Amino acid sequence: APAGAWWRYALVFVAGLLLSGVTILHGINPHDEGLVLQAAARVSEGQLPYRDFYANYGPAQYFLAGGLDLAFGPSLLSWRVVRVVLDATVGLFVYALARREAPELLALGAWLAATLAMAEPTLPHPNAAALALGLGALLVGRRSPIGAGALAGAAVAFRFDVGLGAAAGAVLTAAAT
Repeated sequence: APAGAWWRYALVFVAGLLLSGVTILHGINPHDEGLVLQAAARVSEGQLPYRDFYANYGPAQYFLAGGLDLAFGPSLLSWRVVRVVLDATVGLFVYALARREAPELLALGAWLAATLAMAEPTLPHPNAAALALGLGALLVGRRSPIGAGALAGAAVAFRFDVGLGAAAGAVLTAAAT
């Protein structure tokens, strides 16, 4: 981002927090959110995903939920606060990627679409973390292939498919420069 444009990115991020934050108290999904709360409790007690209980996503989702459980007690609210921040981050990164090639209005449209798509439904899936890390990998791929690889690798830890897609995108981004 140009040195004088930081305020635009800050406004986009704060607006993303507000848009996603509106959904923070919307209902409860007993099945999905119950599974995450149960996994968080098990991880906070020292159990490991795959070894001690079934896990259909990467292990980072369960370690993050377990860490939140240890820090704040068993609650969906702590996960939802993290999700709101991740949703806003995804929106910000979509805006930043769009601004590389598109005019401001189109980049804002891309940001709005991404932010609204992330905000609903409020399921406790690892998509938000994986997408934020994957988009971050694409953003830094031109300047730092190693940083892009690290971010894509972290995305794999949340969702294997999204992380591998991010790794491929980061390689293509780095090769295109």
